[in-house]
Amino acid sequence: MSEQTMTPRASVEDLHVATAVRALRLLHALGDDETTVAKNLIAGAFTGLTSSLCECPIARYLMRAGLGLHHVSVKGSQIFLSFSAAVGDWVVINAPWAVTRFVDAFDEGRYPQLRDHFHALTAASMQELTRKVLARFADELAEADDLQLIHLAQRAEARYASDLGDRMRDLVDAERSRRVFTAAIAGAR
Repeated sequence: MSEQTMTPRASVEDLHVATAVRALRLLHALGDDETTVAKNLIAGAFTGLTSSLCECPIARYLMRAGLGLHHVSVKGSQIFLSFSAAVGDWVVINAPWAVTRFVDAFDEGRYPQLRDHFHALTAASMQELTRKVLARFADELAEADDLQLIHLAQRAEARYASDLGDRMRDLVDAERSRRVFTAAIAGAR
């Protein structure tokens, strides 16, 4: 094939810019004011979480737009578009005024019909739930024999999300250490 018939491949940077332009067009298409943006998100069933950078309706809208994005974060008027898990493989775009106003209003509690109620546990209720689960788990650990202790650790690892599972494994490790220390003291007497 001669050099004249070869088509140049777009650079990664060119693809990122083209995707950012497409994202901006999609954001402008949502409307010229916050109410129109909200109505269009409602019509498209784009719900989200308030005060969430990655789970707000705008982030979800862009993630489902077929842009090939790895991740989207919305912070104020800035929208971070991530193309892969690689560090630095992202661009920042400035959201249109209407989108920024919508995000502010949504985070202030307006447009409750756009809140994702399935995931809308408040931080306080999530902390309370975590505290209760860990307290019950600690009670189970105190009553468990060594074999049950192993099973409880495996159950914690398999059943719970990483943060809670990590905390449960820490409790298991602490209980194991307590038992070894208690046995060592009893043996020294």
